[in-house]
Amino acid sequence: MYYLVMLRADRLYINVKEYFFSFIILLTILLTIINFCFLLEFNYNDDLRDFFYKGESLNVKFSQVEISHLQDVKDLVINLIIINLVLIFVSVFVFKKANRIIHSLFFFVLMLFVIVIFFDYFFYEIHYLLFNNLNWQLPSNSLLLQTYPISYFRNVFIMILALFILFSVVFERLRIGYFK
Repeated sequence: MYYLVMLRADRLYINVKEYFFSFIILLTILLTIINFCFLLEFNYNDDLRDFFYKGESLNVKFSQVEISHLQDVKDLVINLIIINLVLIFVSVFVFKKANRIIHSLFFFVLMLFVIVIFFDYFFYEIHYLLFNNLNWQLPSNSLLLQTYPISYFRNVFIMILALFILFSVVFERLRIGYFK
C-alpha cells in the first residue's frame, strides 16, 4: 500500500513537472508574440521608433503625463524582452521534457478568451498591476487615447490570441514529429 501511494505521488510529480515545462514553452511563445507586436508598432510609427530606440523627444504634441506613460511602457517592453530572452534560453533546455503542450494550451486559450470577453476590465486591472503610478489614467480627450483607443488594444490582443493558438499548435506538431 505504501509503495502504491509513493508511486502515485511520483507520477503526480512527473505530470506536474511536465505541465510546468509545457507552461514555460507556451509562456515563451506568448511573450515572443507580444514583444513582436510591440516592436512592429514602434517601427510603424517613426516618432515612436525614435522615442523608444533612440531616446529622442516626441514630435507629436503629447502632454507630459502621456509622455510619462509612454516612458513607462518603454521600460515595461524592455523588461518583457529580457524576461522573454531568459524564457527562450530556459525553453531550449525543457523542450524535450515538455509533454502535453496541447493540454496546457487549452487552459491558456480558455483564460485568454475570458480576457477577450472582459477586456475593458482586464485592461484597467493590468494597468494597475504593471504601472506603479496613475499616469495611465488619461482624460478621454487625450491625444494618446485618441491615437490608441482601447478598441485598438482589444484588436491587437485578439490577433495575439490567434497567433498564439496557431504557433502553439504548430510547435506541438513539430515537437511530436521531432521526438517520434
